[in-house]
Amino acid sequence: MGEEILTRGTAARGQRARYSLTEAGIRTLPVLYALGNWGLDWRPGTEELQVRQRIMRDAGPAFVDELMDELRVRHLDAPPKPHDGPGPFERLNAAYAAERERRD
Repeated sequence: MGEEILTRGTAARGQRARYSLTEAGIRTLPVLYALGNWGLDWRPGTEELQVRQRIMRDAGPAFVDELMDELRVRHLDAPPKPHDGPGPFERLNAAYAAERERRD
């Protein structure tokens, strides 16, 4: 853990510690994206589990960049970048929710 990928915030007694990604941690996202694409091609899985990766794959590297920008806002207190429509997390969560609803 240390200073490389995560930082651990201080927690008051009885509270859980808050972990945040560092810039190095955020920059692992393209690697995770590539592994996810490999998994779509080579590993079986339910549509429910694959739907988010399919959205990322279809949107391409620009989506990964947008997601990294959003992680910087959430973890590094960076100012948000303007964008039209819902952000990347909202799109991923909406697709996951729609797939779950479709399956139920």
